[in-house]
Amino acid sequence: SSARSRVASLVAVGALHAMANDACAGSGKAAVAQLKARQGSDSPSTSDAGHTFIVLGSLPSCACDAFCTFAREKPEDLTWRFYHQWLNAAVFWSGSSHKDLWNRLYEEHKGALSLDEAIPNISSVDGVGVTNNCPSDGLKWPETNSPCQFSVTTGDDRSVDGLCRGVAEGLKLMYAHCKASRPAPLFKAKRYTLALPVVGGNTPGFREQMGGILSAVFDAIDEVIAELGCDVVFCCWSKVDYNMVQSLRSRRASSFSTFWAGVKSDTVELLKQEAERLAHLAADGRLVVFAGAGISIGAGLPSWNELLGVLASNVSPPINTSDPEWQRLDVLTKADILAKRSHKSLGEQIAEIFKDYRRCSVMHQLMSGLNCNEFVTTNYDVLLETALTNHLGAVSFSVLPSKPSTSPKWVLKMHGCVTEPSSVVLTRQDYIRYNDRAAALGGIVQAKLMTNHMLFVGFSLTDDNFFRIADTVRKSLPRGTVFGTNLMLEEAKLQQELWEGQLQFVNMSEKTESPDWGALGRQLAIWMDYLCMLIGSQCCPILDRRFDAVKTPGQVQLAKSLESFLTDVSVEARATKEFDMLNAVIQRFSTNALEGGS
Repeated sequence: SSARSRVASLVAVGALHAMANDACAGSGKAAVAQLKARQGSDSPSTSDAGHTFIVLGSLPSCACDAFCTFAREKPEDLTWRFYHQWLNAAVFWSGSSHKDLWNRLYEEHKGALSLDEAIPNISSVDGVGVTNNCPSDGLKWPETNSPCQFSVTTGDDRSVDGLCRGVAEGLKLMYAHCKASRPAPLFKAKRYTLALPVVGGNTPGFREQMGGILSAVFDAIDEVIAELGCDVVFCCWSKVDYNMVQSLRSRRASSFSTFWAGVKSDTVELLKQEAERLAHLAADGRLVVFAGAGISIGAGLPSWNELLGVLASNVSPPINTSDPEWQRLDVLTKADILAKRSHKSLGEQIAEIFKDYRRCSVMHQLMSGLNCNEFVTTNYDVLLETALTNHLGAVSFSVLPSKPSTSPKWVLKMHGCVTEPSSVVLTRQDYIRYNDRAAALGGIVQAKLMTNHMLFVGFSLTDDNFFRIADTVRKSLPRGTVFGTNLMLEEAKLQQELWEGQLQFVNMSEKTESPDWGALGRQLAIWMDYLCMLIGSQCCPILDRRFDAVKTPGQVQLAKSLESFLTDVSVEARATKEFDMLNAVIQRFSTNALEGGS
């Protein structure tokens, strides 16, 4: 039966978990060599260390191969309420006693579940469970392009060492599973990517020493990614946690080693200088982000040519995209032909193609750490909005032009959105009519180019609508005024010549004959992570007592002075509007600012 085949596949995966357990018990490189010998070597190279990205965002919405959560309770201590939730999500706990409890609960409650036989326990790592993402309406196995979720508990060991061991075991378990079950990383990634939450914050006795715990956790992560070569995304849901983690990382010398791995020394200094320059602009509130299609590649979305290829296969009659005549056509002409042959609008077809892409790339999530309130994008998808929702809040920013509000925070969709297929700009006719339909949007972009500094990420600077907008700005500003910075995977000397004196270019690499676009895209994400560290570490939450262990002496003294001041504020003083304004600033340094009264 199909259920028995699922069970057989799960038992096979159990062997992978045994390998991961061996890796945890082994010593360093020997353990990794053992993993490679047993599982083959057809996955990405592990010859160099991976990188840990720090993002402000949601763990489940992260585009990764697997993500891990941590449970305080031991499996046998959990109530049926939790088991019911995990049965519906296909969780497997290790240990014979856990298996017996699992199957007893199954027998008692199988009427409420869409299962036709008991579930075996397949995890061989004590205290580690495996969760496959699936709907809440029953036990279903994940699609091949869906990240797997793992759950880890340290059982009775509530020590920092136990927590770090759980993190290391969880990462190695996830890596072993991903490497053996998939021929390549998901979402077009160069390496397997594993995601973790901020750990230890809700464990009794840990909350008060979060700073020291996170430092130990990062040591554990560094050891694992040095062995396995995978990347880790460390997701911070709270802005306070994010700022403290970035402050902590900025003081850890070991954190800098993977930022510049494989980058030429002279290029490293230039990249550092450019990041510092942009961090200062962000601190001054002058940075505006212009995001192109490149930031969505890491979420698995098709590139422009790939999208046109998918559309070409759907029209009647289908178009042979390998035909030299088709390949010679420009993008707008291709779109015109596709529109003529299609029974549905291109916007509707694109909305259908994009509906299954719900997880944000690392680049999307890094956008949340740039300290920007204004974003412009030519992308049709909603992944940038999803990433910013996790940071700015679900109703605290506008989406222009479809959802305007009085909020000073907004995302401007220059070429439409899949939520409104009729707004999608793709054909030549769409471009010709753009000024009539969206002149106000162009005006906003022009104003931002003239009054702020625009950071172009994943944008090729070849869009005709942008050219018209930028040309107006060029004619209005004094000659030699630099109004933006363009991030490039590879040096493009002719394009830089065209924009000389108006755009600053930051190149991840010199021009080469055969560029490795995947590696360059990863290097850009790592550089963006470095930029976010510079920005995020500028505002350390010094009033949060959880991080006392990692504060500098000056930060400790400032915190004491602010706490003394807040203690002395009278009820009458708190009722003033001036206190509300001051409290808004104080909230940046603590999760526990005083309540205002007006």
